[in-house]
Amino acid sequence: MSPPLIYSLTHTSKGLRSLLIAHMADIHLGLRQYGLLWREEDFYARFKEAVEKAVREGVEAILISGDMFDRARPPISALRAAKEALNIPQSKGIPIYAVLGEHDIPKVKDLPPHFVLDEYVKVLGTAATPLVQRLSVEGKEYCIAGISHRPLTSKGRQRLRELMDEAARKVCRDSVLMMHQSIANVFKLEPGIDLNEIPKAFKYVAMGHLHKRWVSETYPKVAYPGSLEIVNMGEIEEWRRNGKGFYLVDISGDEASIQKVDVDVTPQEVVTTQYPNHRRDSSQAIERLASLNRKSILHVKVCMPPSVRADPASEIYALARMRGIEGTVYLRVTTTPCGLQGRGEEGPEVTLESEEEVIKSLLKGGGPEAEAVAKAIIALKNAAVDAATPRELDPFIEELTKHSTFWSNLVRLPPLPEVEEALKPLPQASEVERLSEGGEERPKQRGRGLEAFLRRRS
Repeated sequence: MSPPLIYSLTHTSKGLRSLLIAHMADIHLGLRQYGLLWREEDFYARFKEAVEKAVREGVEAILISGDMFDRARPPISALRAAKEALNIPQSKGIPIYAVLGEHDIPKVKDLPPHFVLDEYVKVLGTAATPLVQRLSVEGKEYCIAGISHRPLTSKGRQRLRELMDEAARKVCRDSVLMMHQSIANVFKLEPGIDLNEIPKAFKYVAMGHLHKRWVSETYPKVAYPGSLEIVNMGEIEEWRRNGKGFYLVDISGDEASIQKVDVDVTPQEVVTTQYPNHRRDSSQAIERLASLNRKSILHVKVCMPPSVRADPASEIYALARMRGIEGTVYLRVTTTPCGLQGRGEEGPEVTLESEEEVIKSLLKGGGPEAEAVAKAIIALKNAAVDAATPRELDPFIEELTKHSTFWSNLVRLPPLPEVEEALKPLPQASEVERLSEGGEERPKQRGRGLEAFLRRRS
């Protein structure tokens, strides 16, 4: 076990009691990245490592700012891993506070997975949980406020403002606000709240949702600690620059004092190459990762000229077998036609922050309703992950199909009279149906459901 970090409290000489907290977020327990069991276990290991380091530093509380789980119905192994990790601070009397992220919130009427762990973690800011908790340390009172994730619709934004104001009225002098939301100018492809909307009653605002580290220059300090592991390929370069982990925060001075703590992330590397240089570039990257003598992931993107008919993926996998690193370096090879995006450049990596924007771009022919439809598609996709039965998806499908103007514009249906003429029922002598009364037989009539839909559209 490594020795404790050297954490210097700049205001200790003034004789003030300190409150040291650990702020972490976006843990995504239960994510089986690329379908690999060992990647799922990596996320469990990172969480346990972060908690152990926080406890070793002598924190008085641990804050988890959303997306503790990757989905609202996590595998049993994720619940077990969470319990094992949270038992470490709980056994030492260190409280754990959490707010829900969008991944934690059930898409159907149900309880979040945190409620199974209520003896370990206190959830804040939901309809069933308090907005503010008070924490006493050496006779001094601190306040932890929390607001679980809210979609930033016009109503959602207004309700979020109301909850922030309510929390500001209830907190004590030294307090922290936890949220899992996007902030404008930080999330460039997603609507967010403005920094100026956050009340000044808090000394520190512990955010979640952004998977990279970010700290504001404002008062109060607003900070994202980033995810504990690499959740998608778009995070790899940021991890190489700034690492991944959590923050140690002291709020007992005039301003919050913040220090980052790194965890031991599984190495990943991205190689972008062009045929026929893929063998050389891939071989060099394989050697770099193999020299680490630990499990790692190599993503290879090969740009292929349109005239070439080859299978670079098989060649790269053969290189890995020759090197004998199977089971150590996991390879992911993709090919892209050169010039598809212009001058051989590839399109943007689809990240959690840009998902809605990508779908909107695909629906660009749908007019002003495209944004609402994009959100409905994402909601349906997320619900499908957690739905136990197809019936649970009915409300999401209904929301998606109610935008009739959008769909008719996108599909460009022919004029209604022409459609009705085409749908006129034709008697089918060989297909008959018996009425429930009278015993008559009559030909089946096809197209009635679609015809009714088109009549409603008019």
